[in-house]
This record gives sequence, C-alpha cells and structure tokens, in this order.
Amino acid sequence: YRVKDCGNPTILIFAPSVGGGLAEYVFYQAKALEQAGAKVTCLVAPSFLNGRPTGFETVTCLSDPVSVGGPRLVKNFKMVWRIVASRSVLAWQVWKRRPDLVLLDSYVEYFAPLWVWPHWLLARAYGIRYAANLHDPVRSFAVGPAWWHKLSVRMAYLPLDFVLVHDKLPEPSPVPSRVRVVQVPHGLFEISGPTVNAQEIRQRWGVKEGQKVFLAFGYVRDGKNLYLAVRALAQVPETFLVVAGSVASAKDKPFAFYRELAAQLGVLDRCHFAEGFVADDELGKYF
Repeated sequence: YRVKDCGNPTILIFAPSVGGGLAEYVFYQAKALEQAGAKVTCLVAPSFLNGRPTGFETVTCLSDPVSVGGPRLVKNFKMVWRIVASRSVLAWQVWKRRPDLVLLDSYVEYFAPLWVWPHWLLARAYGIRYAANLHDPVRSFAVGPAWWHKLSVRMAYLPLDFVLVHDKLPEPSPVPSRVRVVQVPHGLFEISGPTVNAQEIRQRWGVKEGQKVFLAFGYVRDGKNLYLAVRALAQVPETFLVVAGSVASAKDKPFAFYRELAAQLGVLDRCHFAEGFVADDELGKYF
C-alpha cells in the first residue's frame, strides 16, 4: 500500500498502547506517513506517550490500561472489557470517518470472536482496507484453552487486507495465504543522549574495564528466555548484562528469579537489574 500512489490518502491508526515500543513505533510511523503525504488520524488513550506533542492529529477516545491491583477476576474482566470496548470505538470511528486505510498498531487476537464482526463487515461489505503491524508473528502466548486461542488467531485476521512485518516470516507462515505480507525495515528511534558520559554510567552499574555490555530492554517475560542470557555470562566472563524494564504479567518470572539465578551461577556482580518503567529522558542512558 504505497502512499504516493494514492494521492493524499486518509489513514486511521488505532493505538490503544499508551507507552513502550508499540506507542513509540506508532509515533514514528505516523510521522513518516504524514511526511509521505497521507492525512493521519490516530485514536489514542489519555496517557498516550504521556501527552507528548505528536505533529499529527490525535483523537482521545480510548481508555487507559487497567491497573494491576485488585482481585484477579475483576482485573481480568476489566481487561476483556477494555479490549472489546476499544475495538467497538474503533468500529464506530471507521464507520463515521470512512478512511482509505485502517492501520492497527499491532496484531492482537485476544477475544477476537467477541469484537471482530463489525470490522469484518466494514472490510467486506463497505470495502474499508485494514492492515496491522505484525510485530510478533508467532502468537505463542495463549489466553484461554488451546481451541479458543486458535480460533481467536484465525478470526483476528478476517478484516485484514495486509500486514507489515520487519523480517521474513517463518515457514510455514503464521499468516493466512489470503493476507498480503509486506516487509518493511524497522527504523531508528530518535533517542536523546544521556546526561552523563557512558563511562560514568558503566561505573555506576559496576561494569569493569574491557567488559562488553549486553542490554535486554522492555517487558520482561518468559518468552524472551532471559535465563539463557544469564547462564551465558558464566561461559563468557568478559560480558556484563543489563536488564531494564517491567515484568509483563503475573504469570511471568519476576526479577527476583533472574537475580537468584545469577547469584547461584556466581555472576550477580556482572548484572545490573533496573526494574520499572523507563522514562523517555532515561532512554539514552541505556542505549
């Protein structure tokens, strides 16, 4: 879907993520689309990028993520309600605006049988084109039983005309054959430099002279196999590991697990764990 081939298309971006890599990607993607001549409108939640000026139109009509506290049943209900409600809002906005393209910040299959039908109807009956950024092609994290997960993955693809990926997909492809796959490079983020020099930061973390620093950044979840990185420190003594971010969910191993593993292997002195959300002005320090 080439912007320059379509004059000045209107693109409606659905961005329920308020921070982290997904929100940052939307920010730069929308800017690039605007520069290419598209008219971009982004549907966001109130705390999207902490109110950062965007340069493109944003419409605050989505809700912020639910808090992690409270009874599990109530928290899960709120999560399901937010997912379904936000996609209902998207369907209304699509119907009202009739954009040339609806672009989802990411492909999400959670509870698709509950929310996909209005979008399937808009795509098939009214010719609205849908696309999604497929940041995580292999959907290994399952919500509910296996049959429900497979059904949700299949149904979430129903409205999509094409997906955007950063690299070649594995074989067999997880994307249905009728959905076009477009490979695009992952651009560079504009990260401001650290307020102190790199050597001072390394000394603060405990990095010794000659050690190579490896960074694991973002959500800490089991699927990233960070335990392998910790184990590798024992085999490669000239390395140092920095883990910065937040635990993705209550089902994922906490930071304490990796600290204890590092201590058992005798490599805790070559690890720096920074648990919690990393603010924008802190990004340069890590990268």
